[in-house]
Amino acid sequence: MGQGLTEPVVSPPRAWGRWAPLVGVGAFVLWVVGIALDPGIPDLFVASGDEWLTFVSGNEGGILTSRLLLLVGDFLFILFLGVLRTRLYAAETGSRHWTAIAFGGGMVTAAMLIGTSTPVLAASGADGLEPSAAQALGVLEYAFFIGAGIAGASLLAATGVLAIRTPVLPTWLGWASLVIALLMLTIIGPIGFIAIVIGLPLWVLVVSILLWRRGNAASSSD
Repeated sequence: MGQGLTEPVVSPPRAWGRWAPLVGVGAFVLWVVGIALDPGIPDLFVASGDEWLTFVSGNEGGILTSRLLLLVGDFLFILFLGVLRTRLYAAETGSRHWTAIAFGGGMVTAAMLIGTSTPVLAASGADGLEPSAAQALGVLEYAFFIGAGIAGASLLAATGVLAIRTPVLPTWLGWASLVIALLMLTIIGPIGFIAIVIGLPLWVLVVSILLWRRGNAASSSD
């Protein structure tokens, strides 16, 4: 009683909230490096099973390094989606169905991206793999890639709508998101491929920086 002891004051953990959007920048960097180190894959519709097996067995190191970097990038992307959902939820009113679509589409995108990395990664570590099995894993990787394009389009489209309707993100980003989402839906062609491999990472990078800057601006005005 007489010692005058007081409980220490614990400050709220604002540091994570301030820097959290930048996990998207980390995802972008790891994706770019992972793609740059990717040894590439044989032509899906031309290469034989033997060619697929030769590719997998001859590029184990490159496949392992590339896919592990991509997987860590996918993990950071999931963290980014959590931050994005929080900001969209706060900006949207009513039923918040656009926020639900954006977050749900983003999580499915993350799952599909993880799926694109694991089949060939598993093949590179498998002993006694048959040529047909190696080729089948390559086809599976492509199927996950198509899924990532469709789900990613819903993430960008829903976020784009909210950027146009609310001040959560710039209006120009909203319209750009809708355009990229439309391009991603043309997954079978080269434009859709470019939209996913280049457009999606760049979108995550830009949105991360914008969310970080707007969060800092809001903190400064408090």
